[in-house]
Amino acid sequence: PKLNTPNGDAPSDASPSDFTPFDGVNRLSRFVLRPDGTLDTASEKAILDVPASRGLSSHVGGVMDFDAAGNLYLSTGDDTNPFASDGYTPIDERASRNPAYDAQRSSGNTNDLRGKILRIKVNADGTYGIPSGNLFAPGTARTRPEIYAMGFRNPFRMSVDKRTGAVYIGDYGPDAGTTDQNRGTSGQVEFNRVTEPGNFGWPYCTGTNSP
Repeated sequence: PKLNTPNGDAPSDASPSDFTPFDGVNRLSRFVLRPDGTLDTASEKAILDVPASRGLSSHVGGVMDFDAAGNLYLSTGDDTNPFASDGYTPIDERASRNPAYDAQRSSGNTNDLRGKILRIKVNADGTYGIPSGNLFAPGTARTRPEIYAMGFRNPFRMSVDKRTGAVYIGDYGPDAGTTDQNRGTSGQVEFNRVTEPGNFGWPYCTGTNSP
């Protein structure tokens, strides 16, 4: 996976070999802060890479926070282009279509770190462990143990209550102005209070689990 990918737009329709050059990552790293308030860039310890479809997608980031036990929480978006589905759920399974038009590959995928709230315990050497109580136990087939909660579209605001451990998430919804029985519900913005691991539905449902 790369941090640097080609300039310009990724193709909307082509073959996998045309899409692959745009596969990058968003990287979570730790740095030393100098006394003058600047980062020592040479001190970087790369901790975690999250896939990123460059040149086409939206909703990639993200907030970091910590709970009282020192566990790190990271919110990630669905990394999916929302503009070709008329404001409704972006689900597109055509073989020639760029995967970045399908949020099933990210938010709806238990084996992908996008569209999730991740919870890890970072060690002094830059490695990390998995706290007990995440959504999937380590070693569970076709899952990522870093996932605490999944099924989010654009959780670009998040805060952890240090006293209760509750995670508050602002998850921005799709743009559809009205409900269409053939396409899905109108756009809804969620404000979630997460007190235990779970799946919050996107891209299969939104709001009060409306399909």
